Amino acid sequence: MMIQKTHNFLLVIVVFLVLFSMTPAIYCDSDEYEVGIDENSTIVWEVIDADEDQIEYLLSVTDLDKDDFDYEKEDKIKYEINSISEVSDEEYYIISYDYYENDEDQGPKAERIAMDPEDLAEDLEDLELDDYSITFVLTDTEDYVDKVGDKVSDTYKPFIYSSGSSVILNGSFGGFLFWLKMDYDKRGILEEISLVYDGKEIFNMEQRSYTKSNQLPLFWLIIILLLIISAIVIVVVALVVVLTKKAKKKRLPKAPTPIKPSADAEPEQLTKTQVVSQAEIKKEPVKTQFCANCGTKRDADAEFCTYCGSKF
Repeated sequence: MMIQKTHNFLLVIVVFLVLFSMTPAIYCDSDEYEVGIDENSTIVWEVIDADEDQIEYLLSVTDLDKDDFDYEKEDKIKYEINSISEVSDEEYYIISYDYYENDEDQGPKAERIAMDPEDLAEDLEDLELDDYSITFVLTDTEDYVDKVGDKVSDTYKPFIYSSGSSVILNGSFGGFLFWLKMDYDKRGILEEISLVYDGKEIFNMEQRSYTKSNQLPLFWLIIILLLIISAIVIVVVALVVVLTKKAKKKRLPKAPTPIKPSADAEPEQLTKTQVVSQAEIKKEPVKTQFCANCGTKRDADAEFCTYCGSKF
C-alpha cells in the first residue's frame, strides 16, 4: 500500500511538471511573437528568374539593397542554422548560420529579427533593409506581418503594406511601377520574393526545402530527462520501503510455536493420551517388600527367599 501511494504521488508530480513545461506555449500572450525556425535546421532557396541588366539598372536608381538581389538564375542559397539567441534589452533575436551559395561555403553570417513589428516597419521605410532581416519574421506569421503593415507611418502607407502573410513595397521610377513582394510561410521563413518592374518580373526566388536534424528539441530532452529521473526516484523509494519492512520483520522476537493436535484425533483419544502421558511422567516409587516367613528383605528380582528358601 505504501509503495502504491508513493508511486501515485510521484506520477502526479511528473504530470504536473510536463503540464507546467507546456504552459508557456499554451498561454502565451497574443501580442508576443516567437521564432518559428529551429536550431540545427537547413533552409534552401533557388533563384527562378533573374534579369541581371534590369536589376542592376533598377537598383542603381533606388535605395534597395543590391546584396538582396545579387544572384543569377538557378543559383541555390542555403542556410545551416547554428544558433538562435534572444537580445531582450535590444528587442531582437539573432539567427546565426553558415551560408552556402551553390554548395560553396561562404562562411558564418547572422541576421537580426525584430521582436516588435514596428521596428521592421521603420526599417522597410528606409528601403535599405539592413537593420533587420527580411528572410525571417516571427510567428504567428500572418499576425506579425499584419502588424508590420499597421505600424508603417502614414507617409509610407501608400508604398508599404501587408496582405495575408506578404509584405509589399511599391513605387515608381521613370514613369514605370515597380514592386517588391515578400511571402512568408507559417514558420516565418521567406517562402518567395519577387521583384517586378514595368510589369515584368525581373527577379524571383523560392524556398525549396526546410529540414531539421535528428536532434531532439530542448523541450522534449527536458521532458525525457524528467521522466527518467522520476522513474529512478520511484524505484529507489520502492526499494527503500521493501528493505525497511524486511529489516523490521527480522528485529521482531519469534513467539514459540504451539503444538497443535492432529485434525483427525478424537477428543476421547486426546484425553487418554494426556492421562497416559501424565502417568508416565508421575510414576510412584516402588515399595520395599519382606519375606512373610522369616522377614528377610526381598530382592527385587528374586522368586525365593535367600534366607529360608520360601517362595514369595
